[in-house]
Amino acid sequence: MGYSIIITTPDGKQFDEYINSAVLPTICGKITILSNHEPIIGVILNGETKIHDAKNSIVNFKNASGIYNFTGEKLYIFTNFFEFK
Repeated sequence: MGYSIIITTPDGKQFDEYINSAVLPTICGKITILSNHEPIIGVILNGETKIHDAKNSIVNFKNASGIYNFTGEKLYIFTNFFEFK
């Protein structure tokens, strides 16, 4: 069981995949979002985000600060910068 992650920058949608989990750098430390996590909105910091994709492979990327919103079915990340490592 997983959910969709959608990463958007000022240039538009950069990433849209089905994943199992995500680890985000936040102002309160790293937060792991698993399936069925409570809906949450927060701030992400400049740093590295790690996701486990549908095949359970680990994908890392660099991101600038921004906002995340997990609705229970989709994780939206809005950031000024996004780059795979």
